[in-house]
Amino acid sequence: MSATRDRLIAQAKEYVELPDVRITSRDFLRRMKVSPNTLYRHFPSGGWSELLDAAGVSNRRRKSGTAAPSWDRKRLVKRLREFVKTHPDTLLTQERFCSHAGIARATIRRHFPEKGWSDLKREAGEDPGWQTEGRSRYTLRQILDGYGDVRRYLGNVRVTTTQLDRHAGFSLATIYKHFGSIEKLHINWEAYDRTGKVPDPLLEPPPEKIKPNHNLYDFPPLPPLLPQEPLPWLADPVPERLMDPTNPPPPIPTPSPPQTLEEKYAHISDEAIRKELLRRRQAAGG
Repeated sequence: MSATRDRLIAQAKEYVELPDVRITSRDFLRRMKVSPNTLYRHFPSGGWSELLDAAGVSNRRRKSGTAAPSWDRKRLVKRLREFVKTHPDTLLTQERFCSHAGIARATIRRHFPEKGWSDLKREAGEDPGWQTEGRSRYTLRQILDGYGDVRRYLGNVRVTTTQLDRHAGFSLATIYKHFGSIEKLHINWEAYDRTGKVPDPLLEPPPEKIKPNHNLYDFPPLPPLLPQEPLPWLADPVPERLMDPTNPPPPIPTPSPPQTLEEKYAHISDEAIRKELLRRRQAAGG
């Protein structure tokens, strides 16, 4: 039985009447076998708080009490064996088991970190390989109707992949399998909404046109560069002596060695002044 908004409200009313339970969102999801995605798909604005308000039991919150038993490896294996026993003719997929047991996929990955769903099936004695249906159980008309329902629910806005994954009744893989992209789904839905018929063949989205930004091309045009107009850095002729290999350029003069203090003050004729300057420079460390 698939979860609906009315069924979740009835479950919330039944849940708050249970004696000595910890009335929290996590405890509710575990006891009533509801996945977080199901809760937020039917109550997208506030989730758990919105559900309590819709059920009229928003004042029945209780943080103390008996919590639902948490999942572990043994309990997951036991629940999978019970699912296989009670549903012998059902294709064993992770989505169906999680929906039946009311757990999230992250719970399986947390307790079976190496290969997740495959390790859980192997430990339960089942074939660890992934099973897929021979054909999709969704038709093109059902997908287009579901896409239109999500658009109308969100106020006729352009739907994102995150919103489709949360609110639609099918996965994104189903959309990509039939349409290839969200853009192709959108233009086919527009034709379907206008005519009431599924396009055959499916319409292809037009190629994306990139409009140039003309503000980037408003520079003034450059003047033409004529051959008779030499470049400024070629205007000055090269000296002939630089072009003559027999006339090398003069050598670079080598710097003279630094002068001593006596040589530096040798031009001072007054002996007393020269000695006083030498004393001051030597006292200053020069």
